Amino acid sequence: RRFICIEVTGNIDTTQPIDYEQLYAQAMYELDHGERYWFDQSEEQIMTRSNREFEQVSLEEQLFYRYFRPAKEKENGEWLSPAEILEDIKKSSAIPLSNKRVSVFGRVL
Repeated sequence: RRFICIEVTGNIDTTQPIDYEQLYAQAMYELDHGERYWFDQSEEQIMTRSNREFEQVSLEEQLFYRYFRPAKEKENGEWLSPAEILEDIKKSSAIPLSNKRVSVFGRVL
């Protein structure tokens, strides 16, 4: 899912009820008149950059960066699957990680 993250810098007036009937009527009018309701590639890139400050780094990602680094220029790297990386982290870390986390970990990579 995509969310548009914004930082609220002031108070939100919750004393006035939202006129949902008018809100839906306006949305339907705009859709019926061809208003674009999706992000183009440029807007998605802007949104992704803006949302980074609101992202939470998963435990798997934190552990990955703690125990692994890219090979340096003259070093030979080693290709590992997400399952192999997870096993290495489990051996090095006192934090218990279940094998069910492999798919989550694979997405992080």
